[in-house]
Amino acid sequence: MNFISLKTDNMKTTSSIPTRRLALVALALLGLTARHLAAAAFSSGSDGSYGPMNITQNTTLSVPSNGVFNCTTITIGCAVNLSFAPNALNTPVYLLATGDVYIYGYIYLDAGGGNVAQGGGGGPGGFPGGMGGIAGGHTTAGDGAGPGGGKDASGWFGGVFAYPQNANTNVYGNALLYPLVGGSGGSGKDAAAGGNGGGGGGGAILIASSTRIMFSTQCYPGTEGVYARGGAGTGNLGGGGSGGAIRLVAPTVGTINGTGYLDTSGGLGGQVCCYTYPDTGSQGRIRIDCTDDYSYRALIYRGSFTRGSQMWVFQPNTPELDIISAAGQSIPVGATNSVYVSLPAGSPTNQLVTLSAANFTNSIPIRISVTPDTGPSVAFDGVIPNTGNPSTNSFNVNIPAGAVSRIDAWTR
Repeated sequence: MNFISLKTDNMKTTSSIPTRRLALVALALLGLTARHLAAAAFSSGSDGSYGPMNITQNTTLSVPSNGVFNCTTITIGCAVNLSFAPNALNTPVYLLATGDVYIYGYIYLDAGGGNVAQGGGGGPGGFPGGMGGIAGGHTTAGDGAGPGGGKDASGWFGGVFAYPQNANTNVYGNALLYPLVGGSGGSGKDAAAGGNGGGGGGGAILIASSTRIMFSTQCYPGTEGVYARGGAGTGNLGGGGSGGAIRLVAPTVGTINGTGYLDTSGGLGGQVCCYTYPDTGSQGRIRIDCTDDYSYRALIYRGSFTRGSQMWVFQPNTPELDIISAAGQSIPVGATNSVYVSLPAGSPTNQLVTLSAANFTNSIPIRISVTPDTGPSVAFDGVIPNTGNPSTNSFNVNIPAGAVSRIDAWTR
């Protein structure tokens, strides 16, 4: 799993996407400006191969391996729910349309809540919550996954994304929401204090139309819209996951009548009896890109909201960071699974992780994170020298034996 960061709009951005291949580029790298892009006719990039997406009853769609639905039009019917079954890599969801998008119902990318000993799953594009400790030699809980994952050993349990939450200040991502990434999981809690898992991080979705995206509450006025909320922690101090990410791109984004909701709220922290602990996950990020200066104003936002006119969906020739080897396990570029390592008990814990970096122009400072099922996560920093395209480098990391560990990497 890979993440990339660079400076955009004079601010440090750390961006992530839950795929093994990551792409990130600034407009400045392409010599383009928002004005140039807005002047041209906008295309969502859909080839129309999916045809019309008409959701008339509660529906769960399986996410394609690349996360992309190439639609002609999209209509979410009155008061019905559209949700998604994640693909193997848990990529974000991309709903692309050549024509109009109408949302009269609900689109959900919410994360799962933690339960006894188990962390909640992330929404599509989000990260899972940490496992709770259990009796019998596994009393230590696991940290939440993702750049803003909650940590049990540090005493801050809620995951963060757009905002700090209590002592967790590991905010990441950027205002452009490019690349697209979801929320981070909350940590579990040691068995001695309840042993319950953390909530997962909210998922990530991009909806793009070559014409317009419109919301309506004319059927059942209320809370119709798009939801990418973090999962709740459970029991005594299970951390809530952070909210996820929602990006809308179209010449016009607005409402037919009433309002529409874009919600990336964080999940609640665990509770005992009637008291909720202050380990709620932080809110996520919301981005709208459109050329109509007024259409989006009737929407209701719950999360870090920005608006602009960056009229693009994907960028070409973008930088990519890949894990190509971990603890002797060779991983082909473009593999469709997250990276997990399980060392047999008694194995050496000092292991090599090899990264490949493509389409960068400078040396790349990186961070590798090892997140075991139980026990604290550990980060290792290094640099990939720019010696070619791609450039590779190997790093010594400590991977605990006798446990399943998730390996992530991103740039610093």
